[in-house]
Amino acid sequence: MLPLQKKYFIDQIKGDGDDWYLHLNAGGISVPRRGKLDAWLTEGPVTYHIERGSKHTGADLPGHYHISKGKNFSNIYNLNISFEDQIKRLTESHRYGYGISDGRPREDAKTDPTWYYWCAEENYSSEKLWEAVKENKIIFKGYCYNNSNFGNRVDRSHWNETEKNYLYNPEEISLGKKVDIHCARPFDKQQAALLQIVQLSGILNK
Repeated sequence: MLPLQKKYFIDQIKGDGDDWYLHLNAGGISVPRRGKLDAWLTEGPVTYHIERGSKHTGADLPGHYHISKGKNFSNIYNLNISFEDQIKRLTESHRYGYGISDGRPREDAKTDPTWYYWCAEENYSSEKLWEAVKENKIIFKGYCYNNSNFGNRVDRSHWNETEKNYLYNPEEISLGKKVDIHCARPFDKQQAALLQIVQLSGILNK
């Protein structure tokens, strides 16, 4: 992800509490998964529903655009251990990642660990933050935008391999109607197209 404007990421949150926990794409998973902006907050994280036998209810928060003080991150996510131990906590708990949510056996983690544990950090952070909010340990505020290519995002799903460019309206970029870009991979492939979008947005000139 790459922000394309300061209004959304900086200006609009200036009045929020200094010790709050903010998320700037709170409906990013809730909308496509559950059809509403606040499914994570009202229904709870995916891990809770999987434990109860449902693969299609609940929603997580995207792993990007979390904003809070370092102490809040440390307390909520129990980060006072080594990075290696943090990874072990995710992989050895058998609670987090695509493999678990899809009901796949643990043996599959050995053959395709990247897929098996994909979004594990997203599952974990959504679970722990939701618990903290429900226990009144943190004040949470979520912001939402339409993060589809036809909304407020330029998305890699609309990358044109023939033209080596994204599908977008340049005027929408220059007028600040696009919040961010979900970049194609690898960087070298889309470097020129990305830099053109960044220049159009003017984010580096403000």
